Amino acid sequence: MRYMQVNVVRVKPGRIDEFWDTWEMIIAAHTKAKMGEHWAVYQVTAGMPAGTFLFFYFYPRQTLAEIDKSGPMHSAATYRDAVGESGRARVREMTANAVESSATMVFRFAPNMSTLDKAWIDADPTFWTPKPPPAPAAKKK
Repeated sequence: MRYMQVNVVRVKPGRIDEFWDTWEMIIAAHTKAKMGEHWAVYQVTAGMPAGTFLFFYFYPRQTLAEIDKSGPMHSAATYRDAVGESGRARVREMTANAVESSATMVFRFAPNMSTLDKAWIDADPTFWTPKPPPAPAAKKK
């Protein structure tokens, strides 16, 4: 894994139940379509505006190009059939009525800032234990 995607979603006041109900339907459609996606969702309780949710997407991304695969996967027949036309309409309606704002951020893992289990390091030592750059040559006087 080299990259991680995080979505920050702000839900309008009084619309959190509608937001959650729709997301339960989305999760069921992902499960039915065997999408192979994994995420964790946290509702912020302090430090950000009320109604803020953080979606951490756990897809193994070794390149930024792999993030582009998400769009076609969600428009494929398997997922379209699982969510159905009524489900797509429900998502559109919830987004229009309940979502105040949404922002997607992509983060790159930095080996020099990471503390990992030995198994992770052993799986890809070239990435996780990079050699420091050579020291600059001493200037001649």
